[in-house]
Amino acid sequence: MFESLIEEIFLDNCGQMEKVNRSKKLVRLQAKSCEQYDRLFAVLDDEHKDWLEKVWDADVARETENIFLHFRAGLKFGLLLTIEALGYRREEDEQN
Repeated sequence: MFESLIEEIFLDNCGQMEKVNRSKKLVRLQAKSCEQYDRLFAVLDDEHKDWLEKVWDADVARETENIFLHFRAGLKFGLLLTIEALGYRREEDEQN
């Protein structure tokens, strides 16, 4: 279960994450990252492979959270911009 509707929109199967077209640069960087991971994984013993997989999982979780925070901030900005464009003003703006 998701903690918020924004999180559900972003992460669920109806979310936006899968709809973003990856740039050529991102594809290249991902390929390079996976290549280096595979090279390192191939030379490690089982214990160290487990460590590496835990680091990889933690990094994926960290990056997903980072992307989500940026998505949420962008959504908030877009909504505030829309509200302002429609002629509504914030209370603190009215007081100034």
